[in-house]
Amino acid sequence: MPDFLLELGTEEIPAGYIQPALSQGAAFLKGYLDEHHLTYQDIKTYSTPRRMVFSVTGLPDKQADINKELSGPPCSVAFSPDGKPTQAYFGFIKKYGLKESDVKTKDTAKGKACYASVLVKGERSEKILADAVPGLVKSLPFPKSMWWEDKAMTFARPLRYIMAIFGAKPLKVNLAGVACGNKTFGHPFLSPKAIVIKSADFTKYQSALRKSKVIVDSAERRALIAKDIQKALDKYNAACNEPELLEEVTNLVEYPVAVECEFDESYLKLPAPVIESAMKSHQRYFPFKDKTGKLLNRFITVSNITANKEIKEGNERVIKARLSDALFFWEQDKKTPLEEYAKRLESIAFLGKLGTMKEKSTRLKELALFISEGWCDNKTKETIGRAAELCKADLLTGMVGEFPDLQGIMGYEYLKDKEREATASSEPEVALAIKEHYQPRFASDKLPASKTGICLSLAEKFDNITACFGSGLKPTGSSDPYGLRRQAVAIIDIIRSQNIYAISLNKTVMRSIDLLKSYLPEIAPNDLSGQISSFIGSRLISDYLDEGFRIDIINAVLSIGIDNIFKVNLRIRTIDDLSQEPVWNELVEVVERTFNITKNVKSDNDVNETLLKEKEEAELWNAYKENKDTIQKLIDAEQYKDASRLYHKVFAKPAHTFFEKVFVNVDDAALKNNRLTLLKKINLLYSSGIADLSRIPRK
Repeated sequence: MPDFLLELGTEEIPAGYIQPALSQGAAFLKGYLDEHHLTYQDIKTYSTPRRMVFSVTGLPDKQADINKELSGPPCSVAFSPDGKPTQAYFGFIKKYGLKESDVKTKDTAKGKACYASVLVKGERSEKILADAVPGLVKSLPFPKSMWWEDKAMTFARPLRYIMAIFGAKPLKVNLAGVACGNKTFGHPFLSPKAIVIKSADFTKYQSALRKSKVIVDSAERRALIAKDIQKALDKYNAACNEPELLEEVTNLVEYPVAVECEFDESYLKLPAPVIESAMKSHQRYFPFKDKTGKLLNRFITVSNITANKEIKEGNERVIKARLSDALFFWEQDKKTPLEEYAKRLESIAFLGKLGTMKEKSTRLKELALFISEGWCDNKTKETIGRAAELCKADLLTGMVGEFPDLQGIMGYEYLKDKEREATASSEPEVALAIKEHYQPRFASDKLPASKTGICLSLAEKFDNITACFGSGLKPTGSSDPYGLRRQAVAIIDIIRSQNIYAISLNKTVMRSIDLLKSYLPEIAPNDLSGQISSFIGSRLISDYLDEGFRIDIINAVLSIGIDNIFKVNLRIRTIDDLSQEPVWNELVEVVERTFNITKNVKSDNDVNETLLKEKEEAELWNAYKENKDTIQKLIDAEQYKDASRLYHKVFAKPAHTFFEKVFVNVDDAALKNNRLTLLKKINLLYSSGIADLSRIPRK
C-alpha cells in the first residue's frame, strides 16, 4: 500500500511555533482522511527550522466503492393524481444522473417516497490528498503570521515550496502560487542543492536528507545534542540540566554540532542568574555547573554548520561582550539604593491608561495585605508592605534594561548584595519576596515559597488579570499576549500547593477591581468579577482534566462554586476517592433523586411536622433532624469524606424506602409541598456543601 509524504519548505520558523503546528496538522490530516473514508496505518510528523513534514503510511490507491441510497421526493409530489411523473420526479433523476429504472419507492415515516440505490465509485487517493494540502496549511496555528500573495493566505514565515508525493507520484497542489513537486533542499550552507525525492518512502527521504546534512527527525537531533553535551560535561565532572533550552535549540538547527567554549573566570563574580541569562536567553548556550550547582566558566554552543576554531572564538567573543556589559551594569546599579529607583517608578506607565508602575506598586501592597488576612502574622504583613514598595524598583536598573528577563531577580540580588556588604539592615525576607513575586514565570518554574512572596505573587497576578480584562485585553483563541492563562494557572497552583485556606476568590477579585476602578470608571464590577471568576474556573477545569479526574466529578464539585480553591481541591479529591468505594452508587442516588423531584422548590421553606402523615416520611425527617448538625460540622471542618459516609449511612436506606412507599405529588398541596421541602433539605445538606452529585451519571 502506498504512502503519502508532504514537506512544507519555509524560511526559518521560530522554534516555539513548530510543535503546536505539527500537532494541529496531524489532527487535521486524521480528521480529513477519516471524513473521506481513507484508511491508513499511521501519521507521523517531523521538522527542522526550515521544513514541516507529514508522513502517512499504508494508504489505499482509492476510496472503496460504496452503495449509496439517494433520497427523492415524496410520491405525492413526484407523481400526479393519475400516476404520471411530475417535474419533481424528473428533477431528481437529472440531479443525480439517474435512469428511470433506477428510481424506486418505499414506505417511510412520512409516507411513500422515491429513492435510488446507486454504486458510488471511490475517488483516487492522490486527488483527495492533493485537495487536503491547502486546508492543512491554512489550519496550522501560529502566534504571529505573515501575509503574502495579495493576502491570499498567511503563514508563520514565507512558504517557499511544497513537496507532495503519493507512492512514487508527485502531486499537484494549487496554493497561493507556491511551487509544488517532488523536490526538497539540503542544508542551506553545507549542501544547498535541490534533491529529487522519487517516492513517499520516509526512510529513503530521511536518508537522502542526511546525505545533504539535514537531520529531519527532531528526536534524533535532540539525542545527538544531548550526547555531545554530556560528553563535554563528563570531562569536567560537571552537570547541565536544561530540558527546555535543549528543546528550543533542537528546533534551531538542521545539522547540530556541539562546540565547547569558555570565558574568563573573573566574570563569575557576577550573580549566577545574570550569567545564565546572558548565555541561555540571549545566546542559547548551555552553561556548565559543578555538582553543587555552582557555575563554571565553560559552556556549549550548538552550531548549525560545523565545529572549528573560528566558531569557538566567535562565540567566546560574544559572551565576553555580554558579560562585560553585565559587569558594568552590576557595578553601576549598586551605587543607587533600590529605594531611589522605586521613587522613579512614576516615569513608567503600566498598560496604557492604568496609571504608573508606582501606582501599581501601591495597589500590590493593598491587595497583598488583603490576601494575607486570616493566615499571615503582623511581621509578615510588615514585610509585605516593604517588599511591595521595592518589588518593581529594578525595572529602572541598567541590568534589567539590558536583560529584561531578570526583573525581580535583580531586585533580589541588589538587596542581597547590600546584606553581604553590611551597608544596610538585613532584609532577606524582602529580597526573597521581590524575586518570588514574579514566580512562576513559566510552566516548570518554582512556585513562591515564603508567605510574603506568595501574597505578593498572587496580588501581581490578580492585578494583571483584572487590569487586562477591565481594558478589554482578554485572551482570544490561541492568542494570549499578556500570559493571562499562565497567570490564572499560577494562582490555582500556588493556592493548592500551599494549602491556603483563607483566600476567597470572589472577594479577592472584587478587591482587585475596587483598586482599579478609578482607572476604569466605565466597568461594571459584578460583570467583570463574573468574567474573571469564570476565566479562572475554566483553567481549574483544565488543570483537573490534565491530572486525570473525570469531567462529571469536576463539574459536580465546581457547580456549587469555586470561591475557595483550597476547599474545591479537597472536595474533588474526596469525591474521586468515594467514586471507588461501595457507598458511591447509593450516595449518588440519594442526591440525584432528591434533586430531580425538588428542582423548582424554594430552599427556605420549613417542614411542618404535623403534616408528616406516613411513617416513612416521619423517619426520614427524624434522621435529618438528628444528624444534620453533625454532618454540617464535618463539612465546615473540611472532613468531606467522613461527612459523605455519614450522609450515606443516615439517608441511603430511609430515602430509598420513602421513594418506594410514599407518593409525593398528591392532590393535597400542603402535604405535597411539605414532602418536597423535606427532600429539598436533605438534598441541600450535601449538594450545597460538597458536590452536586445529580450531575453524575448513575449506574
